[in-house]
Amino acid sequence: MRSTAPPAAEPAPDLALLTGYVQQVLGTSITPLEVPRTANLPYLLAEQYRVLKFELVGRDCLALWPRTRELVTPAQVRKHLDLAARQTEALCILVTNELSSATRARMIAQHIPFIVPGNQLYLPDLGLDLREHFRRLRQKPDTLGPAAQAVLVYALLRLRESTVTPQALSRALGYSAMTLTRVADELEDSDLVTAKRSGRNRLIDFGEDKRALWQRAMPVLRTPVARTEWVVMPPASGLRDMPLAGLSALAASTLLAAPDKVCVAAAKDDWTTLGRHGIKPVPYEEMADAQVQVWRYDPTLLAEEGAVDPLSLYLSLRDDDDDRVVAALEAHMRSVAWW
Repeated sequence: MRSTAPPAAEPAPDLALLTGYVQQVLGTSITPLEVPRTANLPYLLAEQYRVLKFELVGRDCLALWPRTRELVTPAQVRKHLDLAARQTEALCILVTNELSSATRARMIAQHIPFIVPGNQLYLPDLGLDLREHFRRLRQKPDTLGPAAQAVLVYALLRLRESTVTPQALSRALGYSAMTLTRVADELEDSDLVTAKRSGRNRLIDFGEDKRALWQRAMPVLRTPVARTEWVVMPPASGLRDMPLAGLSALAASTLLAAPDKVCVAAAKDDWTTLGRHGIKPVPYEEMADAQVQVWRYDPTLLAEEGAVDPLSLYLSLRDDDDDRVVAALEAHMRSVAWW
């Protein structure tokens, strides 16, 4: 008769390793304390896990650290964490010395929180998924990328609620899911939004105070204009169907006199097709019929009443030192609802 050896014991929880890892990746300290077996926990949990309690970013947490190296399936972990959560109402987390990449992938797919000290931290309820060995270093960007700036301007002008899902942003602006994942990270890295989970959905929270958000964002916002081109155009070119931009747009919303030659905005992709409509760039203003601003993001996404959106217009002209333009910009910004 073959004897079955008992499962190998898991090393005792290395509290210093856990504490140091959380401090390293989140920049916050925790003080984990082991809960005695006699505590008010189901017998099943007390027998299979060492239980630690600590506070993390304002949440009471309970960490279940397996006592043996016996393989526990994600389904079993989910059951045990749910059982502990019902008993304590804390955020319950699996903490273990190692997990195979396949098991980690299955747990992430099922939104099961876990920490592998020194390797990976996945806490979906807190919007955290950090890989020590493979994660990119998240640094506050000097300026927002074009898509991130467009999303921020959309939120400031069009978003009625403070929170939104990436799926809703995709429907509104046409960006891909991958782009919006990057945008959410970029906005969070810039301390402009907070990301959190609601079930399987990631929520991007822009906060309630839009003017405060705009002021916080100013250092990382830049002009949407990549370059300007003077052009000649045939009468039926369709150029005037593009949104007004620059001083033409500012004149349309204030008492500023309109420039002699109209200024409009086009996305980079649209600029490459203008030649098909007979619109041609020229080297000098004297030769031109109009001016085209080539934008880093599509100006038509947020255009209003035949002109580019008011926030992007402000960003395109804020460095103009003409007193008349400065005064007109101030009047223009007062038309924004939350200004």
